[in-house]
Order: sequence, then structure tokens, then C-alpha cells
Amino acid sequence: MSERPSWQWDETRQVGTDYADVAEVERYEKRMGEFRDLPAEDAAILETLALPDRSHILEIGTGTGHFARAAARAGHRVTALDTSPAMLRYAEDRAKSEGLTGIEFRLAGFLTFRAATGSFDAAVSVAVLHHLPDLWKAVALHNIHRV
Repeated sequence: MSERPSWQWDETRQVGTDYADVAEVERYEKRMGEFRDLPAEDAAILETLALPDRSHILEIGTGTGHFARAAARAGHRVTALDTSPAMLRYAEDRAKSEGLTGIEFRLAGFLTFRAATGSFDAAVSVAVLHHLPDLWKAVALHNIHRV
């Protein structure tokens, strides 16, 4: 994760449940699966994107890596970002246990990721933008559009 200027919003600051513990991350994934159809969400996103094979997708706020894994299974390359080291560890472990390749997990978020302009074919973020105050959402959307 790149160094954050002192005036910039700290997107790593934990608000709510502390996901520093991998066991809590596992419970989080289980809870999400109880009221959301994650495979159907992933399929709908991939269908909407309608990208050719081997497209490069940026996922911001990968969490448990559910979408990143689905995109990799569909033949895409994924750069999966999250500001939680525990979430990234869990997501990477799951991808490895499923034998998936083509996913790069990086500690970064909307405000701190760095990539060259036009680096990605698409960007995805599901249920994450609400973690930023409104002013910083505009910066986040600008960053996404740029890459």
C-alpha cells in the first residue's frame, strides 16, 4: 500500500466489526452467504461486463475474494485489492486451495492503489464504496475511471 498523505482519509481505519482475525473473516463470508446469493451476483457481474477471455479486472474491496475467484475461474486476470490484511490472507488462501491462478492480491484501497492510466479492462467493487465519506467517494470514482 502506498504511503498516505496526512490530509488524506485513512481508508484502513476499521469501523464496525474488526476483521483483523481470519476466523472472523470466515464467519463474515458465511453470514454473507446466508442472505446473498454470491455465485449469482458474481455471474451477473461477469455477464454484464461481457469481457473477452484474459481481460484484466480490478476489484476494489475484494474481501474474501469471492468475485476474484469467480472471475479467475471464468478465465480473467484479476488484481484484487483490500485494506484488510486478514481479508487478503483469507482470499489468497482460498484461491490457492482452489488451484486458481491469475489473481494478484494487493493491500490497497480506492485511495491508495496505484496503477498506470488505462491498466484495466474493467473495475468492480461490490458493497464497499459506502466505507468512504462522500467527498472521498468522488476521489475514489476518479481513480477508478483513470485506470
